[in-house]
Amino acid sequence: MDDIKFYCECCGQSLLIACEHAGTEVKCPYCDCSIKVPVSSDKPPVIQPVKRPQTNPYVVRSFDEFTDTTTYHHSTGMTFGPGGGLLMEVLVFNRSLRFHFGIRRVRAKDFETLLFDCTVQNTETWFNPTFVTFNCDQVNHTSEWNQQSYESRCVTDILNDSFVSCCETGYFPISLDVLRAICDSEILKIRISGSAASEHPSAELCRHFQKICRQFYNGVFDPEAFLDAVKPPEMPEPRAPVAVNKKRKRKSGCFIATAAMGSADDPTVKLLCQLRDDVLLKSWIGEVFVDAYYQCSPPFASWLYGRPLACKMVQLGLIPVACMSKILLHREKTGYFLWH
Repeated sequence: MDDIKFYCECCGQSLLIACEHAGTEVKCPYCDCSIKVPVSSDKPPVIQPVKRPQTNPYVVRSFDEFTDTTTYHHSTGMTFGPGGGLLMEVLVFNRSLRFHFGIRRVRAKDFETLLFDCTVQNTETWFNPTFVTFNCDQVNHTSEWNQQSYESRCVTDILNDSFVSCCETGYFPISLDVLRAICDSEILKIRISGSAASEHPSAELCRHFQKICRQFYNGVFDPEAFLDAVKPPEMPEPRAPVAVNKKRKRKSGCFIATAAMGSADDPTVKLLCQLRDDVLLKSWIGEVFVDAYYQCSPPFASWLYGRPLACKMVQLGLIPVACMSKILLHREKTGYFLWH
């Protein structure tokens, strides 16, 4: 007998399955819904399939029908380093060691794995990662480095100075129990060990990394777990025009950058807040601009939540803004002001 061709009632994708599975329930590889296999091939559905709402915008799912492999990964991951951030690699003043961490789950018929993807970028020398240790409430969990690729290239910064950038790419395999321990820990500490040195992210970065792990765990393993990590950020309503209050603005964050980066603790967000405090609020033009920004930005920042593609576009748009912010702050420290 021929194979049975039918269509998923949830996502509308066409499926092909052996006839011996007729009448049984299987999972759709595209949307993970349980569907019943008909006894004979179906005709294409006339009604357009209803799209399921995405409840966790931090997890991206992809399916490779050629290898029958499903991959889940966090939509942003985390970049850190001395003075670095998600966009800082393009700046002249940040030629330092940086790490980018991502979480990935790969599931196929004959295997399943959970990984922390890692890219290490250093200047003039190799870091040579060996292993990473997660200290979860005084209990250590260690994973060895698996090298995938490495390259060195000459990079020219915005001041036309050249330097050698050494980039190493690989992953740290972990178990589901270790991921859960990271998510559940009250105090998380991380050590990334290299051949000649080791790096210890700050407590603030460790908390941000734990939040990313919780978002991933919620979106992949248990939608009822760690609901606070996936809760949309609360954006204040636009306020009525009032006299500029510098102290109040200094306590506020950058709404659009926070929504695009996923955290108010991202170094790029902090850079923009520093630009506001040290440069913009020192002139009346800057005060007018900041005041208008805080009235108009909250609705757009709320709209960005749950739209990874839009966040990526905003991140790209922030690259020249971050470059200019770094230059202006550098001039401010050396005695040159934006407005006199």
